Amino acid sequence: MLRDASVMPATKLKKEVRTLGAMERLFWLMDQKHPAHLTVTAEVKGFTTVQSWRDALDAVQRRHPVLSTSINRNEEGQPALYQVDAAPIPLRVVDGSVQGCWELELDREMAVPFTPEQAPLIRSVLIHKPQSAVLIMIAHHAIADGMALVFLIRDLLQVLSGGQIEALSFSSTAEELLSKLAKGEETVQAEASQAGAPQAEPALYREGNGLAPRVTARKLDEDLTAALKERARREGTTVQGALCAALVLAGRKTSNTWRKQSVRVISPINVRASLGAGEACGLYLVGGMVPFQPGDSRAFWELARIAKKELSPSQTFQSLSTSLHGLEAIMFKDMDVETAAQIAAVAFARDLMVSNLGQIPYESEFGELKLEAVWGPTALQGLEGEQNVGIATTNGAIRLLHASYSLIPYLLENTELIFRAACEDTRD
Repeated sequence: MLRDASVMPATKLKKEVRTLGAMERLFWLMDQKHPAHLTVTAEVKGFTTVQSWRDALDAVQRRHPVLSTSINRNEEGQPALYQVDAAPIPLRVVDGSVQGCWELELDREMAVPFTPEQAPLIRSVLIHKPQSAVLIMIAHHAIADGMALVFLIRDLLQVLSGGQIEALSFSSTAEELLSKLAKGEETVQAEASQAGAPQAEPALYREGNGLAPRVTARKLDEDLTAALKERARREGTTVQGALCAALVLAGRKTSNTWRKQSVRVISPINVRASLGAGEACGLYLVGGMVPFQPGDSRAFWELARIAKKELSPSQTFQSLSTSLHGLEAIMFKDMDVETAAQIAAVAFARDLMVSNLGQIPYESEFGELKLEAVWGPTALQGLEGEQNVGIATTNGAIRLLHASYSLIPYLLENTELIFRAACEDTRD
């Protein structure tokens, strides 16, 4: 049923490329506390072979040099990316006629950590049938974000359909890109703003109780997706605002804990356009926070508008500068894992993460192949009770993927019911 389609040579040469940026260092340290890697899953229709996927992965690895790296300390003791020769992306192959449930394979991969000193910091699982396939991409969060994996999937499909992809230069850190853009005045304002920012109540890390992470998936059909987008626009909010509100209300239907306490929702924000990062494989994110207080009886669309308002300040360039400069200021040279974990417990304190990739930014047809669906991203930090919902829109349908060590029951089912009721409600 399972076989490994990669070959790992015995001899590998390492060459230092660059030190990690502040955000990359934080995720490198966090991952040593608890597996914090991310995944994105793609469903593909059309004829392929296992060897064609192997060849495509090799081509994509040549395009993105960061996919051939490990993280090691350099002579100064700083964590750095090292280029490693002859370390192909691992490809675990599952016979799709025997095991067709990609969610079970994703459960398994979420629990398997990376060893950062060993290249590459990415791996894949292929659930293969001759006329269809599901590919799970798993990456260390220090080298990639969700959109990076989305672009890797596009690159793979281009190669599989006979297209060509060009090699890119080594990806820069978010801080390097910001330094090329930020003006002195903006930097001063950002640092001053950071100094006065309120501190969040730190989250607690979960105890190791032997539970494995689990996922559940749900598709909102094309009609509901279209209705939700149109209604959100008319209500003066966004789909992201509606998702945050609906997921909290849905969780409170079955979680007594959520009913009694404030629910902190983090929304990762893609800052590639602001930084000029383009389609590079790297980590280009900041986060916005929306707190939902217990006993709030306001109507759904009002909560969705509040969520949009709370997230809007985090989408500005000054907020981006504040976040990155603030992180640089606290990530001191010899930081250890536990100190980084304490920082992350404040910086990423949450009960729910709503990570929305939005509309996948390319067509779904690749010659005879079609990208049917994208699921994710998933990324868990090891916080007590954390819930992660990754969202992606492909072929006119929103798809939601719920991941947690302790799944709130019926979260996605109740979210869909809330959306249907909200879109059918014709009251002003």
